[in-house]
Amino acid sequence: MKFYHGTSKENWNKILNEGILWGYNIHKNSDGAEYMGYRYTYLTPCIEIADKFGNVVLEIEYNPVGVNGQGVDNYCFEHEIPEEERKNGAICWQFSVFIPIDLKNVKRLNWFNVRGQKFLKHLHKLNTKLHSKHWLYTVLANRFNVC
Repeated sequence: MKFYHGTSKENWNKILNEGILWGYNIHKNSDGAEYMGYRYTYLTPCIEIADKFGNVVLEIEYNPVGVNGQGVDNYCFEHEIPEEERKNGAICWQFSVFIPIDLKNVKRLNWFNVRGQKFLKHLHKLNTKLHSKHWLYTVLANRFNVC
């Protein structure tokens, strides 16, 4: 399944240096000594959410297992969300992965992948309302292979 993770350029470089996607936080003791907290990575199925967490958005291929007693991830599968909440649009918008993710499953997205698709969707809605295709939409749709 495809998920997304938002981060900073600085943290993206740290991820590349370590060779895995496996987040962590640095904390300070009362005496000021730094220590690393437990490790986990937030993932979301919504690219728009990941985009809010940094100027670098990563696309991750990951197959969640859910809460299985082994501490792999805490993904909430759709069937586990109460039916009434699902009817109101509830989704598992974010979850934590407690194991390292190999970088072969991670791709840094470019600006168009993250924000350009959203622009084309809005332009498509506008064209639909106008019952025709605006020349700009036609050019962009052909260039980026969008229907």
